[in-house]
Amino acid sequence: RGGAPLYETLNAALPAGLFPEGLEYAIKSKIRKRLRDVGYRVVFPESQPWEGIVEGFSIAGLERIYRGFGENPWFWVVAWPSVFGAAASDFWPEVGTAIERRVVAYNAATAHFEAILIRTALNVSGESVALPACALRALRAIGQETLPAMPTA
Repeated sequence: RGGAPLYETLNAALPAGLFPEGLEYAIKSKIRKRLRDVGYRVVFPESQPWEGIVEGFSIAGLERIYRGFGENPWFWVVAWPSVFGAAASDFWPEVGTAIERRVVAYNAATAHFEAILIRTALNVSGESVALPACALRALRAIGQETLPAMPTA
């Protein structure tokens, strides 16, 4: 299948212990539903390369999840590229291989997560660019200094 399915990857991507079990289950269910909603609307026209369509899925899906959950501190500590890579590997077996879809979706989600982070940081009032306050709270809550979804140098 090209790796862990979406359900397992989402379980691993959301840091454990941030929520009571019932709330964690509800949030994961909402995320899976939003990914399915976006994924089921994807059409692969023969005249366009499938890679661009999968990239569009990652961008649209991440934007939709950000609009719904971006103000919550936990949003910033989820490994979104892995989640979108797993979703793409599970969806659309008719195009490419599971690994190819995973890589394309992962790369697009990585770039778009970075764009969301930059956009959010630049909208902070003040002279310096900073992480959003909710992202800083989330990092402190899990005892980290960097965002797990962002590549480090």
